[in-house]
Amino acid sequence: FEKKLQKRVEVSDSLLCIGLDPHFTQLSSASAKTAAEFCIEIIKKTHSYAAAYKPNSAFFEAFGAEGFEALIEVVRSIPSDIPVILDCKRGDIDTTAQAYAIAAYDVFSADAVTLNPYMGWDSIKPFLTGKYEGKGVFVLCKTSNPSSKDLQIIRDSTGTPLFEKVASLCNEWSETASASTYSALPPPPSSTLPLSHCIGLVAGATDLPSLRKVRQLCPRSWILCPGVGAQGGAAQDVCAAGLRSDGSGLLVSVSRGISHAADMTHAAKQLRDDINLLRQSFLQSQSTSKETEKEELKEYQAEFIRFAVA
Repeated sequence: FEKKLQKRVEVSDSLLCIGLDPHFTQLSSASAKTAAEFCIEIIKKTHSYAAAYKPNSAFFEAFGAEGFEALIEVVRSIPSDIPVILDCKRGDIDTTAQAYAIAAYDVFSADAVTLNPYMGWDSIKPFLTGKYEGKGVFVLCKTSNPSSKDLQIIRDSTGTPLFEKVASLCNEWSETASASTYSALPPPPSSTLPLSHCIGLVAGATDLPSLRKVRQLCPRSWILCPGVGAQGGAAQDVCAAGLRSDGSGLLVSVSRGISHAADMTHAAKQLRDDINLLRQSFLQSQSTSKETEKEELKEYQAEFIRFAVA
């Protein structure tokens, strides 16, 4: 999954993840057929600018068996080189989680899923190991909804908020996924995380300090960031807080900002281009910061030499 995503990001020059959320209020009629047509129209008009698509399974499940068929049709209409992240937020264990994985990957042909980590590694493992080694997951870490604070900022005995513990665990799970067993090891150095297991995190655009902290704790991981636009998040702030040091590693997820637009193609292109300008600015600031650090180090070294020979 990570290799496919990285290749698509490079080809499309985009970090835009387009959500496919066929809200009943946006459909001309409440039917699975209309929901599929609604999403396929978005795909046709925006695929050139999409790094990934994120269909929300709930809106299809609401139509029963016909909704499942509609979701399959929507995913099939997405060009094969564009990753599909199924937004299903599963969170069960054992054979139930295995069944969810079969549905996501074998039935709906997703490349990755969103998962709830409340039940621990047992709820993550079935989506990444065995026949699904190489697939991807995005673990809910610090979400954009107002009541996320009810649980996600609760502190443990060491003073660490729950969402930070989740972020650290994702580092550990990335390391242990290939062994197919849980091991209570400290988080490994970021450089050792295997490329074959993509455990990303969901961190919302509406809590920038937390997004910044997640990036600090997970310097190599992909972050899926909802909440830009309709929920109040700003792309400029999100890029400053969530981009990886290489100017990538962040999927800016937008749904209504595109589906509500009069010209969806223009809206997607504009978002893609705006994010790229922010990426360029971010990389320039990174470069300037490094040069400043080098100059400060040179001055420190010169001062040390002067002191040593005095």
